[in-house]
Amino acid sequence: MNYSVVFRSVAERQWAEAYDRYRRVNPQIAIQFSNEVIAAIERIRQDPLMPREEFLGFRSVGLKRFPYRAYYKLKESRISISLIWHSKRSPRTMKRFLRRG
Repeated sequence: MNYSVVFRSVAERQWAEAYDRYRRVNPQIAIQFSNEVIAAIERIRQDPLMPREEFLGFRSVGLKRFPYRAYYKLKESRISISLIWHSKRSPRTMKRFLRRG
C-alpha cells in the first residue's frame, strides 16, 4: 500500500529545534540527524503496523544513532507524524503532547 506522510506542526518544530542544536555543535552531525529522521519515516512508511500501539493508538520508531523517537498514528493510508521526541524528556510531557493531537 502507498502511504502518505504528513507532519503535525509540533513535530516539524521539534525536528527543526533538534537540528539547530546539533548544527551549533557540528553541522555534519545535524545533517546526519536529519538523515536519520528521514530514514525512520521511510521505515514507518514501509511497514506502519510493525511497531505496536503504545499510547492512545500512537506507535513510534526510534532513530538508530540519536536518542529520538518519531511518534505517529496511522489512519487508512495516511501516516501522521505527531512528535519527534528526545528519549530523555519526560514521558508524562510526551503523553500530554500526544493527547492534544
